[in-house]
Amino acid sequence: MTWETSMYQREMTFIIEQMKRGGEMLQEEVARPDGPRGEGKKAPIDEEIELVLKQQILQYFPDDAIVCEEGDGYTGNNMRTWFIDPHDGTEDFLNGHRESSISVGLVDHGELVLGAVYAPIPTELTGEDGLFVTWHKEGTLQLNGEDVRLPPAEEVLTAESRVLVSQKLRGERLAENERLLAPAQLVPCASIATRLALVACGKATAGLSARHPLCDWDLAGGHALLKGSGADVVGLGGVSISWTEQKAMPDDICGYFAARHVPLADKLSNDFLPYVEKEKVR
Repeated sequence: MTWETSMYQREMTFIIEQMKRGGEMLQEEVARPDGPRGEGKKAPIDEEIELVLKQQILQYFPDDAIVCEEGDGYTGNNMRTWFIDPHDGTEDFLNGHRESSISVGLVDHGELVLGAVYAPIPTELTGEDGLFVTWHKEGTLQLNGEDVRLPPAEEVLTAESRVLVSQKLRGERLAENERLLAPAQLVPCASIATRLALVACGKATAGLSARHPLCDWDLAGGHALLKGSGADVVGLGGVSISWTEQKAMPDDICGYFAARHVPLADKLSNDFLPYVEKEKVR
């Protein structure tokens, strides 16, 4: 494997290559004559992709730690940690939605320094070539290998705004989102990581999930991309999210609100807060 030598570029080159392998595996899974394997929230392809990523990281970066969704991680010894979600959006993927993605983030001494989100299957949201958004601390935000030209960040929601929400919104929850996000267009998207990546590269005004408890692997890749675009993601009530070498803080993140105009993310998170808090006391 040939790597450029600038800081974090070799890690970026490495993880792009490995994630492309994972993307090919996911595309092959979709093309199976009987459809993708799995049921509920579990699919064999998730573990298979994760195994490829873990094995390669351990081979090329043996001192780094790994935190991952499907299996055991690895304890490193150099204050660097890879956070891996091998297939974000599994349940919706098994129900026929194709915005699911592979998400990877790298934290170095408590700082997010690299992120990559790859949704390899073409959809209306991900585009005809799929969506591969990458960033590292010494580089630029890229979409499918090209530098991103970001449009101006929207400061308020308008009728032209697109806000990415869960595929699972129904009934009262859907009505609540429509009311609080008016006059924006609500666009369902199966993957948390894909929502964050689309916001980061300017293809959506905001992305949120008001009640979804986040795991570190859900968040790391997309959070890094948002930082690379000058944006951010906050927890419910505008809670700031930071990182140690082992995890995101605070521990009890529940809900996330992402926007390139950070005050808009704060506003949305506070608009939803009383409704979520009300449920907690029922």
